[in-house]
Amino acid sequence: QPEIDNPDPSVLIVGAGHNGIDTAVRLKAYGIKTLLVDRNARLGDNWRSRYASLTLHDTLWGAQQPYLPFPGIFPRYLYAGMLGDWLELYVRAVALNVWTCSYVNPSSTKHDELMKTWSVTVMRNGSTPHPFKVTQIVMKSIVHAFQHKSGAEYKGNKALVVGTGSSGHDIAFDLYNNGAEVVLLQRSATFIMSLANGIEYLNKGLFQDNGPPIDWADEVVEVVETLPKAVVKANMKHIIPVIAEMDKDIIDGLEKAGFRTTFGSDGAGHVFLSAERNGGYYFD
Repeated sequence: QPEIDNPDPSVLIVGAGHNGIDTAVRLKAYGIKTLLVDRNARLGDNWRSRYASLTLHDTLWGAQQPYLPFPGIFPRYLYAGMLGDWLELYVRAVALNVWTCSYVNPSSTKHDELMKTWSVTVMRNGSTPHPFKVTQIVMKSIVHAFQHKSGAEYKGNKALVVGTGSSGHDIAFDLYNNGAEVVLLQRSATFIMSLANGIEYLNKGLFQDNGPPIDWADEVVEVVETLPKAVVKANMKHIIPVIAEMDKDIIDGLEKAGFRTTFGSDGAGHVFLSAERNGGYYFD
């Protein structure tokens, strides 16, 4: 507890989500002291507070963290709440320094040009921003994806879901299953790929039940990630049509219903949509 209250870190990490936690634990392995600061009241709330039906769209092997693998009984596609609870448990197990209900105050953050150092003020257990009130929009309710919890309260109502990416599809499906009349508003063509065909095809030989050790598979991925983007894009342009052919019934059905699909940027699928737009795709 004294170390957490007065950590004297060499590295300050803003955000205790998946990437922040992974960065902190890797630095700890090298003997570098860190402090993670996060606005949420509990670790994992960035997953736990999302809609109840949310699951990861990649297998658990891709979400696994250093030094402490997921239990063998975990499902292949983790529920968001399960991942949130795991992050909280993981941080305790590897003993990282974390301040929750905390944020960096930009107005008090200064850079000393002479000393080449930063002075950073972290507000701990500070006040929350005053909510912005919307008064001139005539609808029953307007809810952002991060505020949506369950479609149960919309039973028998009409719902317009803006956006056809991961959150849009998941929320629309949740609303439909709970008896709402749902319309999806598509702003641009969306890359669609099924988990059953696409992810299994992409992970074949690496991340699967009878695959090699995770550390070895990670090293292969790290080598691939060092390749020039042009090489990766050229490779994906060959892979995406193969997956699309396996998903032909899904894609044809969507197009017939008026839904616009795409193979992504230069036909390279979700990899470059994720890197360039952080969206524009959905894994069924």
